Amino acid sequence: MKAIVVAVGFILICLGGCRPTSAEPTLSELKSKAVSALKRGEIDTAITLFLEVTTRDPDDFVSLTGLAGVYSDHKKDFGRAVSLFERAIKINPQYDMAHLGLATTFVAMGNNAAAIRQFKRTAEVTTKPMLKNACRQYIQILEEKRGTPEKKQ
Repeated sequence: MKAIVVAVGFILICLGGCRPTSAEPTLSELKSKAVSALKRGEIDTAITLFLEVTTRDPDDFVSLTGLAGVYSDHKKDFGRAVSLFERAIKINPQYDMAHLGLATTFVAMGNNAAAIRQFKRTAEVTTKPMLKNACRQYIQILEEKRGTPEKKQ
């Protein structure tokens, strides 16, 4: 009889919101773990965690941007990084960090013309004055490197 009472009590608790310990982590927990792994230098773990987030929520533009940054900065897989940054931008065209990441990836690829265009776009969408100024400085540096300033639009 005692076992039945305990079992019924457990069922009632679970119906009231109990989460078994084997439940999947929340997206927020996965993102936090991915960032922590990245900070510890566990690049492959960070990729795995970001991939899980973006598989469960394909519209998570912040995680797509994080994943793209890992591919660009740590794996030097620029093609994949560009694709992921572009996906993030398609979901949220105003997300300045995706634009910035794409710009810096273009710099790493040696595509200064595309980098200049993307830094300009970053400066247009950001509300952060320091980022806007940094983008202008990068544009100036890249234009000087090319030898010809890009025409003002």
